[in-house]
Amino acid sequence: MYLSLSGRDKCSLVTHGLGGLVGWYFLNEYPETVENFISIASPHPIIFMQELVHNRVHHKDWYFFSPVPYIPEKEAMKNELQIFDKLFKVMLISKRFTMTGEDLEAYKYTFSRTEDWVGPINYFRTLLLRQNKYSRQLKKSHIPVLFIIGNSDPYISLEMICKSSEFVENFSLKIVEDAGHFLNQEMPNYVNGLILNFLKIYESSSDYDNDGTDRSILRKVFGAGKNVMSSTVNYGNQVWSTSKDAVEKGYNITKKLTP
Repeated sequence: MYLSLSGRDKCSLVTHGLGGLVGWYFLNEYPETVENFISIASPHPIIFMQELVHNRVHHKDWYFFSPVPYIPEKEAMKNELQIFDKLFKVMLISKRFTMTGEDLEAYKYTFSRTEDWVGPINYFRTLLLRQNKYSRQLKKSHIPVLFIIGNSDPYISLEMICKSSEFVENFSLKIVEDAGHFLNQEMPNYVNGLILNFLKIYESSSDYDNDGTDRSILRKVFGAGKNVMSSTVNYGNQVWSTSKDAVEKGYNITKKLTP
């Protein structure tokens, strides 16, 4: 629907992690609408299920624990949201990454209530059911695919990504040295460069801000005649800016966010 409303016939789809499994299903169901597919640490659903069954997925117990009602949300809230401290520990202590303590507090503020976790955990609750039901229906894709994976990713192995290439005809693989799972946050400029190079869209160094962020990338991509779309970009940016302001000002943001 978004494509039709925007007057475009095709898009380039960028996915990340387990959320990117939805992108694989979209690619399978609507291949005529996808021009390029970029998988950032996002394995093919069939490969993910195979690895999960053989106990080769990090934190595999969580996938079987999450279908339990209510308790997973309470578990995530334990110890003042320590889950985020563990998740972003390396990114906070390393000088190479741009994440700050303020960023961490913004995450914690956004998920400061039990009900804030219902949506994300519902994704895990339906994951196994959806995978078992639809994975066997997935076909081999003829769309150009770019795989990007960090060689230090603790969640998605390089082997999983390599095996995923068996389900595409035309693919490129980029391995990022000394990078973990959150590549788009750890090395935003470098990852953006890989994506733009794959799409044959080039940016000069002056297009990047001194603080390591790239505020012009979407404008450049759309202006260059290609579509790089993520269904969460606009809403995610809104969540980010609003929640960060909320941390500083100390007011409730739940009524301000409208996806």
